[in-house]
Amino acid sequence: MLTVNQAALYPLLAMVTLTLVVWIWMYITRVTAVIKGELKMDAFQSAQKSHFPNRVIFASDNLSNLFEMPVLFYSLTILLYITDMFSETQLLLAWYYVGFRSLHSLIHCSYNKVVHRLLSYLVSSLILWLMWGIFAYELLINSMMMV
Repeated sequence: MLTVNQAALYPLLAMVTLTLVVWIWMYITRVTAVIKGELKMDAFQSAQKSHFPNRVIFASDNLSNLFEMPVLFYSLTILLYITDMFSETQLLLAWYYVGFRSLHSLIHCSYNKVVHRLLSYLVSSLILWLMWGIFAYELLINSMMMV
């Protein structure tokens, strides 16, 4: 039987898996665009993507997004794990975060309606800030009790 603290590693692994899936999808869209003649290989020499098909841009941009706010998720998850402070609430919030980030990636890599993407991003970000707030509060309370 897993402890809550041990179970905390599963949302972290789920985020890594999401990043891997988007990375694979990015390469599939790029290779497909080259095979279809929509892009030439030398198009990847420059950071300019204005001439890329949208599906290639969306996947690439989403992969970049997965190295922005999720870095705070990874660091918090590791901090909660090593301090043995992962509660059932934090675990539930971690899974909600992963769910909304997955939804964000699905929207971004497919039909990419900005308002839908924005809402999933906003909810995931608010969850992450709540997780950090809970961690900071509990850390403060624990340190005050030790004095």
